[in-house]
Amino acid sequence: MKNYLRCKACGYIIEEGRLKDVCPACGMPSKAFESYKQTINEKRLAALEKHIHPVLIHLVMSPTMLNIVLLLLVLFASGSFNSNLWVVIRFNIYLLPFFTLIALLTGIYDGKLRFKKLTTPILKKKIILGSIFLVLTIIGALVLLGKQENLAINIVLLVIALLCMGLAGILGTLGSSIFGSKTPG
Repeated sequence: MKNYLRCKACGYIIEEGRLKDVCPACGMPSKAFESYKQTINEKRLAALEKHIHPVLIHLVMSPTMLNIVLLLLVLFASGSFNSNLWVVIRFNIYLLPFFTLIALLTGIYDGKLRFKKLTTPILKKKIILGSIFLVLTIIGALVLLGKQENLAINIVLLVIALLCMGLAGILGTLGSSIFGSKTPG
């Protein structure tokens, strides 16, 4: 089993042999570190340290935020610029359900790995809200499927994107509240 150190100032945890002169997170001198014993096994820790779900969630957030900007631009654009915007919007909206499904599945994997069960109050909320997010992205893709772009579709897609961003804010807040938590063992 590896030996770890924890920064007394910020809580940053590092393998004992990897610490240099200062804490990589907060910059405190290395003397601010104390011995730390991990409470979970090395295999689980290694999987958690990959941060698969937090990294992959960017696959969902970037196109969602981009869609809001592009859908607002379409309201003021015309001609070929408008057509080009719709190409990007369609691409994002059609890919978004797949990215959202990947984020939801990696979130379930992360939750199960972190807490050994998915029935904790925060995880249940995250799964429900993530599922609603997924349904909204599917609705967005279906609304656009085979339809000619117009003001009504633009507004519906903009509302869906704004709802998704609101859900993302709630999901992010819930996720950050449990980010450092994990069940021992």
